Amino acid sequence: MKKPTHTQLKDFFTVVLGDLLLAFAITYFADRGNIVPGGVSGVSILLKNLCETQFGFTLPLSVTTWVLNLPLFLVCWKQRGWRFVARSVFSVTLLSLMLGGFELLPFVLLDIQGDTTLAGVFYGLVGGAGIGLVLSTTATTGGTDMLALIIKHKHPSFPVSRLIMVINGTIVAVGGFLSFGPVPTLYSVLAAIISSLVINQILDGMNFAKAAFILTDKFEEMSETIMNTLHRGNTGIQARGMYTHQDKVMLFVVVSRKQAAYLRRIVHSVDPHAFLVITDAKEVLGKGFLQDYDAISLN
Repeated sequence: MKKPTHTQLKDFFTVVLGDLLLAFAITYFADRGNIVPGGVSGVSILLKNLCETQFGFTLPLSVTTWVLNLPLFLVCWKQRGWRFVARSVFSVTLLSLMLGGFELLPFVLLDIQGDTTLAGVFYGLVGGAGIGLVLSTTATTGGTDMLALIIKHKHPSFPVSRLIMVINGTIVAVGGFLSFGPVPTLYSVLAAIISSLVINQILDGMNFAKAAFILTDKFEEMSETIMNTLHRGNTGIQARGMYTHQDKVMLFVVVSRKQAAYLRRIVHSVDPHAFLVITDAKEVLGKGFLQDYDAISLN
């Protein structure tokens, strides 16, 4: 039997942690705070509320989450094959089991019932972190993601991001207003915005830096000063000024965020007339920064 690689083990524990955070957020923040987070989780909360208020029994979130995802997995399996959905099946199954576990625990440790503001903010933070971790392994939490991919397969011109936004928006707006009223629905929108920001933060990378482009006639002196002072390598790129039609060397250098202020001083001290552009670099891989490519699950 082939032993799992370091990357596979890392992905496994990342999915476990992500599902744990998401299950906690759904149970303690969304469900207790009347927050409709969108996707299958939101539909599960709406069905639970409907059964409790209209029929007098509780429909477990763990059951509805798995049952609602099952047909989506079957359709996506038929369209794209088992390898495409395998990780997501594992993730959703694990999420359902964790939801069942949290539903059995008492709420005395964290009971925010009635505090919709706190529920919305912390569902966005904790739930968004959980979803982001799962997505970073190329798995999904099922639901809206799968449904969007199914529609995309039938209609290739539809952008996935817009499909997800429309589906989630419909669930939050229609379901929220019908079940909980306008105020919880507005907090559900806030939760969705915070969650999206957290997810994007995780997926875009946490290895932030600053990238700088420097145009100067003293490029040799500038390059040496940067290397000797900041201990950062830099690259000379042949460039041509389209107004002056003069050939120049443009220096490209990546520094840490703390070093950006020092870089400005160095550039000004070497050549006060230099042209400097500093921009954000969300992910930097290579010597002097993150060198473990497996750490970002490229395989």
